[in-house]
Amino acid sequence: MASSVVRTGALLLVAALWLSGCVQEGSAQVDNPLTAEQRAEYYIQTVEISIHPNAILSWETAHAQLAEDAGVDPDDPLAVARFADSPEGDAALRALLEQRMRDVLVPKLETVLGTGEKPAFLAVQAASLNIIPPGQQIVLGAGVHGIGGGLQVYDLETGERLTRAQIMAGGAAASSGIGGVMRDQSLGDPLGRVLDAFAVFSVAWLSATHPIKLPWPNVNNEFPDLPGPKGS
Repeated sequence: MASSVVRTGALLLVAALWLSGCVQEGSAQVDNPLTAEQRAEYYIQTVEISIHPNAILSWETAHAQLAEDAGVDPDDPLAVARFADSPEGDAALRALLEQRMRDVLVPKLETVLGTGEKPAFLAVQAASLNIIPPGQQIVLGAGVHGIGGGLQVYDLETGERLTRAQIMAGGAAASSGIGGVMRDQSLGDPLGRVLDAFAVFSVAWLSATHPIKLPWPNVNNEFPDLPGPKGS
């Protein structure tokens, strides 16, 4: 149990550092996760989206709307902050993120493998999220919107692990100044952009037939097993 807690803490730290821009830029080579035989035998029947219980989530632009939905005055910064820090606010933020992940990622990931007869279970878990608020972009300058987490593939029927858990991330630039905020808004919702990037790298990893490079140096760090099929 202690080692699991340590590994989880290390993972969350890596994700938080990457999202804050503190991890050195670079890339790392990762092995292809499945053999040719497995890619022919399996198809993804289930994509399970989850948020790590200790996930580090920063998404201030969602707080006001979630607070208003809960009957809190969205124009009262202190009331919004109290709601965001409450168990109810945390649960609402997690539910919203999980739904957005499901909407964006499931259609893009469930068709990655072939059309074999064995059903596979793809676990996708978010460990950290950082959506930079417009005020921060204006005052402090540019940064990176980002999401960090992991992927793992199981045999749906037996619960057998078909791959190790793989660290994965997606990011999008947050431009500086008022002009930068306007530019970002013209490009679309920041969360949608980081989820699109997460999906691109996830598809590349799942479909790889040979070792590939991912654009972060920490992707071979150990990642705790993700929740598998029920009962496994």
